[in-house]
Amino acid sequence: MIFQAYQTLEDINGTGIQGIIQTATAAVPIFPGLILGALFIILAFASYFSTQRRFGKADFPASFTVAGFVCVVVALLMSLIPNFITNATLVPVIILEIIFFIWLAISRE
Repeated sequence: MIFQAYQTLEDINGTGIQGIIQTATAAVPIFPGLILGALFIILAFASYFSTQRRFGKADFPASFTVAGFVCVVVALLMSLIPNFITNATLVPVIILEIIFFIWLAISRE
């Protein structure tokens, strides 16, 4: 009978935050996408309700564009960590930001 050795915290001890993030991504491959999705939702709704409270009128396209831009920047920073974010996650984030920007441009006419 062959036993598979699981990684424990002792195995990644001393590698810093990079080792912890890579271990989490190896265990849950959708982890970077979940982080970006949660960040997008939090920023989009925070921007929407903040604008609504401040000016009395909110703008979905502007809020989504701002949140998408921040997510693109965070995704590009995440891509600097080896084996953390893949192109399969990075490309849709950039495409969605382009779509949100087009939506904002069309809604301003």
